[in-house]
Amino acid sequence: MKTNKKYKRVFFISISFILYFSTIINAQESFLLSGKNMEEYKLMSQGNTFWPISADSLNRNAIMQRWNISEKDEYYVNYCEFDSEEDAIKGTAYMANSCAMPFIFGSPTGEIIGDASWVSLDRSAICFQKGNIGIKIFKPVNLKPKDRSNILNISNKVLVKIRENISPNIITKEKELLKHQLSNTDYQKTIEESNILLTQDGYTEYKAENSKWIISEDSLVMGFRKQWSKDQSIFSIDMAKFSDSIDAQNATEYRGKISFSPVCILNDNKSVSEAINEWQKKWDKLDILKYISIVGRIDNTSIHFYYYNDAGIDTDKIYKIIKAINI
Repeated sequence: MKTNKKYKRVFFISISFILYFSTIINAQESFLLSGKNMEEYKLMSQGNTFWPISADSLNRNAIMQRWNISEKDEYYVNYCEFDSEEDAIKGTAYMANSCAMPFIFGSPTGEIIGDASWVSLDRSAICFQKGNIGIKIFKPVNLKPKDRSNILNISNKVLVKIRENISPNIITKEKELLKHQLSNTDYQKTIEESNILLTQDGYTEYKAENSKWIISEDSLVMGFRKQWSKDQSIFSIDMAKFSDSIDAQNATEYRGKISFSPVCILNDNKSVSEAINEWQKKWDKLDILKYISIVGRIDNTSIHFYYYNDAGIDTDKIYKIIKAINI
């Protein structure tokens, strides 16, 4: 009895497909949450999904978990492993930008999860990158205020798993990047007058952390970020120093692209004003403009300003803070 060649091909393709995705899960399983990490949740399903990475309909294979805390409260966690940190940053930025709900860089709580994060306007979802891993966590329906803290809590659980299992090559690379990071003395000197203005306005410094800036497809520089808070408002100044103005300009443009922010020359009053106006026009459909993100450069230094105020932002304030930068 002869076996139909068509069915042989279908069978072979099906087996290859299963083996291929099994390999993906095995390669990424060290980053996946388990019942030990999520004791208050129940894992309802785990399977394969796709992660968009470009406008050319290109995708990477990813894994999706569905966690249940009650019948009406389910959270989805997507994991995607990239070939490099640079690819992970760009791929996670593209994921955030491709969603129907607008995302903003950072978050209204001031918590930038991982090396970079993007949060949806309604706070029902967060995309973040750590090392060569991209993560998206979201609740598709029945959003309640407590869900925002639950999503943040799940994010931190995922971060622990990534830190425990991240590639030694990435750890080695980070140690090397730290050797060339701008000094704390240089950072403090540059933001001194801006810090005074923020302090006078009632803001207090509450968080400091390292950041990553992309120069080109395969080149990163370690930056440094501080954040200040007051009531339901946060202000962030993220800075990196480069070997020359060309690298700084490339990094400024990359950061503007992945944070969806206008760019400017910081010691040019007209350029700064135009960047602020560009942001306002971009979001003029909102009843209240609650956030603004501007990326600028002076010589070989790039700076990212992020300002959120739940009651609405004061554009004069961010202009003054930007102009107070001293390089």
